[in-house]
Amino acid sequence: MSGYPKGFGAFLYAVCAVLAASGLLLTPTVLDLRLEWDVPWRLSGGQRMGVAAAHTLAALVVTGVIGALWAVHVRRNWRQRRNRVTGAMLVGAWVFLALTGVAEMYLGDESAGLWASVTHTGVGALVVVLLAAHIVIGLRSRRIATAAADG
Repeated sequence: MSGYPKGFGAFLYAVCAVLAASGLLLTPTVLDLRLEWDVPWRLSGGQRMGVAAAHTLAALVVTGVIGALWAVHVRRNWRQRRNRVTGAMLVGAWVFLALTGVAEMYLGDESAGLWASVTHTGVGALVVVLLAAHIVIGLRSRRIATAAADG
C-alpha cells in the first residue's frame, strides 16, 4: 500500500485475520445463547471471555487502522473513482459493525440485543467476503492501469 509505512498492509491483514477468526470462534456461542440453537460445540465460559476480549481489542485496532486508511487510501482512490462500490460497502459495514458491537453488549432490551447480535454476526461474515472482493478488484484495476500506462 503506497503512502503507508513498510509492513502496514501486513499489519492490516493480520489484525483483520484476528478479528475474523475470533468472530468465527464466537459464532457458535451466539447461536446457542442468543438463538437457543443446539450447536455441537462452543467456547467454554473462560475461553469465551478471552476470545471476546481479543475480538474487542482487534476491533479497536481495526477502527484506528480504518482512520489511517481514510486519511490516504480512501480519499485518494475516491477522487480517482477507483473501487468505489466495494469501498463504500466496506465503510458502511464497518460503521454498522461498530454500532451493533456496542449495542449487543449494552442494550438492555433483550430483543434489541438479539437483533444486534445476529445482524452483527451476519454482517461480520459478509465483511470478510467484501474485503476479499475489494482487494481482488483493486489489484485487478491496478494491473489494468499499469498495463495501459506501459502499453
